[in-house]
Amino acid sequence: MASDSEYYTLIPNLKYDKEYLKKFLYSEVKYEDWYEFNCGKIRWTVKEDYNSTRTECSNFQRTSFFEDLYKIFNIPINYGDVMFSKTPPPGVPPHIDRNRPVAINFPIIGNFHNSPITWYSNFSSNSEILDSNHFTDNQEQVLSPMLFNPQKIHGVKNKDDYDRCILTVWWRHHSYKEVLKLLKTNELFNLSEISKSSYWSLD
Repeated sequence: MASDSEYYTLIPNLKYDKEYLKKFLYSEVKYEDWYEFNCGKIRWTVKEDYNSTRTECSNFQRTSFFEDLYKIFNIPINYGDVMFSKTPPPGVPPHIDRNRPVAINFPIIGNFHNSPITWYSNFSSNSEILDSNHFTDNQEQVLSPMLFNPQKIHGVKNKDDYDRCILTVWWRHHSYKEVLKLLKTNELFNLSEISKSSYWSLD
C-alpha cells in the first residue's frame, strides 16, 4: 500500500482562529449562499449515490481573516478558490475533484472522528484503502489543517447526524507533489505575513 503522504499530510504547526470561523459561519453566511456541489465525475454525484446533497459556499464577505489567508502562502491563491464545504450524513461517495490538483482543508464544525476522508482504489465504495482525519493526537483531539491530494479517489464518510463543515483552499496550477515539497522545505508559508496576522500563526 502506498504511504499516507501520497494521499494527505497534516499541517499541525499552522494555527488558525477556529472560533472566528464558527461565528462567521453562523452570523455571516446565509442559507441562500449555499449551493449544491457536483463531485467532479458526473456519474459520481452525491445526489445520485448517497441520496444526500453536499453544498458549498464561495459567496461571502472577505473579511480581514480571509485577506490574511490570501497572504500567508508563497503561492498565490485565486480569489474564488477559497470556499466553505458542508457535508451532510452519510457523506460523499468516491470521486476525483475536477480542477483541484491540490487543496488544504481547515476543519470548522463537525465530529471529525466520525467523518474521515476515505481513500479508495476505484470508484466502488467497497474499495477502501485508508481513512484519514484531522487529528494530530487522537487522545487530545487537536484538529489540524490537512494538505490533501484531490486527484486520488476519495470521499467522506459522515457517520454523525449533523453536517460536517470545512474551509478549503486550492491551487489550480500546482500539483500535490509540488506543494508538499514546498511544505517539507519550509517554503510554502510567507512568514512575514503570518507574523502580522491575529488569525494565523506557525508554531
